[in-house]
Amino acid sequence: MSYHTMSLSNASGLEALHETKRNETARALEALLDIRNHALFELQKTGGIFMYLSPAQQDIINRQFEPGSFLLEEIVRRSTLPLMEKPGKITVQLPALAESRRPNSLKRIAAVKKNILQFGIIRSRAAELAGALAKSVTVFNHQYKTARRELFPLGVFSRLWRNIRRFFSRPYFTRRDLGYLRNLGAAASFVLKMAEAPI
Repeated sequence: MSYHTMSLSNASGLEALHETKRNETARALEALLDIRNHALFELQKTGGIFMYLSPAQQDIINRQFEPGSFLLEEIVRRSTLPLMEKPGKITVQLPALAESRRPNSLKRIAAVKKNILQFGIIRSRAAELAGALAKSVTVFNHQYKTARRELFPLGVFSRLWRNIRRFFSRPYFTRRDLGYLRNLGAAASFVLKMAEAPI
């Protein structure tokens, strides 16, 4: 029986359903928060790469991003913050019921039904965002692995060679590298966009 067909005599069952849906929604928000923190943790990997871009190279890449994207400077800033300083709370106030002297009144029953409907909307939105965020992290990790493989094919020796270039006042990254870095930056920007999407 759905809550729409419950009668006044079954108001206690409706309130029990209200608490069940409220708890389910709280769990969905907690799951979204876990995925969000994981996504922000993954972005820390970009800090050790983008920091070597020159201002001119950053500008070249930023101008290729879609409008509304996070710029490389912001990605680097957020990727180097300790996790505890990153957005850690999803600010959604779950609807609560006001105390009433007449728990079975039509007004209270209407409020219970309204809250249950809101719980469903919030829960669906949280699940949608969690799915989108998980996919964006998968894309980001693919781009990160691709960029790292292309930029540092010889591992520590590739990094050593790039540091030697810097010693002689040459850019750490070459013009050829910017395509991989742009793809990585675009993927990181999308992760941040999903992580900060409102519920």
